[in-house]
Order: sequence, then structure tokens, then C-alpha cells
Amino acid sequence: MTLQHRICLSLCALAIAAHAAPLLENNHLKIKDGAVELDRMGDVVFSENFANGFTNWEASNFENKLVMDVRTVLGEQAAYIGMEKPNSDTAWELAGKPFDVIGGSDFTIKIRAMGTFPLHNPSGHKDMYKMCLYWFDAEGKRLENFFPYRFTMSSKDWTDTYCDGVVPKEAVKAQFFVGFDIPNVPEGEHMAISEVEIIQKTADHSYYEQGSFVSLPYYAGVAEKLPFEFVAEWLKNESDIVIQVATSIDNDNTPGEWSEFADLKAPFTLPEGHSWVRYKAIMKSKGKATPHLKSVTIGDRVDQNWTYTIDKSPSISMLSKSPNPDPASEIRFQMKDGDIIFWQIDEQSQVHGGHIMRYHTDGHRQGYQGWVHDRLMKASLLPPDYQLHQCLFGQHLLALHPDAQVCIVESEKTALLLSARHRNAVWLATCGSSGLTVEKTACLKNRRIVKTENK
Repeated sequence: MTLQHRICLSLCALAIAAHAAPLLENNHLKIKDGAVELDRMGDVVFSENFANGFTNWEASNFENKLVMDVRTVLGEQAAYIGMEKPNSDTAWELAGKPFDVIGGSDFTIKIRAMGTFPLHNPSGHKDMYKMCLYWFDAEGKRLENFFPYRFTMSSKDWTDTYCDGVVPKEAVKAQFFVGFDIPNVPEGEHMAISEVEIIQKTADHSYYEQGSFVSLPYYAGVAEKLPFEFVAEWLKNESDIVIQVATSIDNDNTPGEWSEFADLKAPFTLPEGHSWVRYKAIMKSKGKATPHLKSVTIGDRVDQNWTYTIDKSPSISMLSKSPNPDPASEIRFQMKDGDIIFWQIDEQSQVHGGHIMRYHTDGHRQGYQGWVHDRLMKASLLPPDYQLHQCLFGQHLLALHPDAQVCIVESEKTALLLSARHRNAVWLATCGSSGLTVEKTACLKNRRIVKTENK
């Protein structure tokens, strides 16, 4: 007798789950008390593009172990920090010239950087080698509090990072510092900074006329009508908010090609065959007032308490020696992350890949997902031409239970849940609706198989 399980979830019955949402493709917006509003234009109080080398900087290079100079990197003039010596203890710092600030004003730091090694949780040594803004009072005394910041970087292109803060009321001057003692710059690796800009904004500055951001994708599955609403405040005739929506088909558990953004109309209905949704929030002002977007509800997800970036990137630590050209060499690493990683391991205990998923506290999937190899490639821990060769999730269990019936489902979460309920079978997952391929199923020869459906 063939046993088939049908997992049915009613979208209307799902609990609404709120989470911190990132502002993707942010343009002239800022976050205040968790809500999104237009930013003010402001004045540039500090700007450096290294056109004059280190003339305007005081450079520190511990025991001169690093190569520190100004050169062209990825087509831009930049401060270059590189390591040519093997396994050395490194520390470096660049200190800019002090500049005037207005106590109580808002400010934004923009840093444009690139790097060939992962930079997670950099730290200094005592009062040196820090990433921070120091504040000074009218007597020139440095205040005890300072503004720490961080930035992201990629080996393939320049990355712009924005950090917002408020100048202490007693501060009249500030000084920008960039550098770190930990981690050490690895042998053969380098980083560069091509631009640092600090903009100061007061109540006298006008708001930008328009700004926008794009949300994370949301997986709606087979739902036709989807709850879609937002909570906001704005002054009529002075500011406005427009929500636009784009949709996509499902392409192996990820969005396919997105449709063009169009104004949201209630009730919102998904086009036939489309399973993914994302929205763009467009905020407008005549200069004197800004809208305040507090939350957006899409299906069972509530976007609120916005952040400037996606949840903290995973910490990736290389445990083996730097990658070498030998394709058979072992690569060992450690990754710490708040997301769920479903590892694909075969009967020989070889890891083929790691499918990264994110869930609400009620167990329902958020729109975000990814793969471990993508993150390792971005961190330059795998070659750029690396190719993923998947196997079935749970495939390593086949060798442990050679006579057990095999049940195949689509999602890894379903396989885990049903394996706890029906323990006499080996539960495998294809990791996507198009994941049941000839290559993957070669391991199932001569096994009793039941294929179940996720709905």
C-alpha cells in the first residue's frame, strides 16, 4: 500500500509575524525610531577621496608590516592596505583632520570600500586602531563617548556603506578614524577605501523631494488574494507615500524574473503562475515635511523596525590553509549564522551544499533564502567559477538504513517534521519543486520509494 501525505496550509489562518526588515536599494531615506522617513539634504563637513594621497591623514602601520599607500584599485584612486608577508600580526589606522560639528544635529557617514578578505567584527587595541568618530568639546577635550561604525566590502566591486548618528550636544569638533588590530590582514590579501564623506543635517535643512526602497521578496505560494496594507503618517499637500508591487514566478525556491513595479490596488491579486511578491515604497515631500512609514503587512509578514541592511552577515572563519589551485584539496571553514542551514550530504559523508533558510518565530518561511557556497564565493573562500552539484537532503541516511522505505518531499523542513512522526522511513527532500533530477535520484536505485506532495 502506498502512503501519501498532503501538507495543506491555509494562508488566511497563518499567524501574522513581525520582524526587523531591511531597506534594500535605499535612496534618500533614513530610519528614525524604527520607522522610515525621508532624509534631509544636509552639508558636507568632511570629505576625502585620497586625490592628494595621505596628505590629509595621519597613518599608523604597526611595525610597517602592511603595504599602505594610495593607488588605483578597481578604477578608483584609493587608500590601499595589503599584506605580502606570511602570517604576521598586523594593525593599522588612518586619522583624518578634525572638523566642526553642531551639537544635537544628525549626521551620516558614507564609506566606499572593497576587500578580498572577510571583515567581521573588527576591533582595536586600547585607544588605537579603531573605527570610530571621536568628539571634542569647546575646550578641546575629547569626550568619553564616541561613535563606532562598521562597513562592508566585496572583492568584486566597490561597496557603499552608510551609518547614521547624532552629534553629542556638548561636541563642537569631531575626528574620523578608520583601522583595526583584529583581524590580521591575511597574506596575499588587501582592502581599499576610495571615499569617506560625512554629512551633517539640522532642522534648517530641507527634506529630499523623493526617496524609495525595495522590500525583501515574499513567498506567497499558491495564494491568489493576499493581505496587503501599510501604516503611515503624512501631512496632506506636503508629503505622500506610494506603494508599488512586483511579482515573479518561482524558480527552484527563488524568485525568477520580476515584473515591473506597478501601483498597489486593493484587493491585491497575484497573477496566474506567480508565487513571489516584493514592494517598493516611494516617499515624497515638498521639502518641509516627511512621511513616516511605520509598517507594511504582506500576507503573514509584517515589515517594521527597519534596518539599513539584511540581518547580520554570517561569521565565516577559514580553518584550513588559504585555497590553492588543487581542486582535490580539503577546504575547512566554520560559519556562525542565525539562519537555518540544511546541509546536503551524500552516503560517503561528502558535503555537496548548504541551503540557507529563514523562518518566522511561528515556523513559517520568510522570503529570504540562499546558499552557503554563494556566501563563501563572496568572501573569496571559494573560486569564482565554483559550480554547485547538489544531492538530496538526507541522502547520507540511505547507507545507515539500507532496507528502509524512502519517502521524498520537496522541502527540508517537511522532511524533518515527518521523520519525527514516521520513523520507519528515510525522509529525503529535493530542496525545490524542480529538484527531483535524474542525477539526484541515481542513489535511489533498487529502493522502495514514496513521493509525497507539499501543498
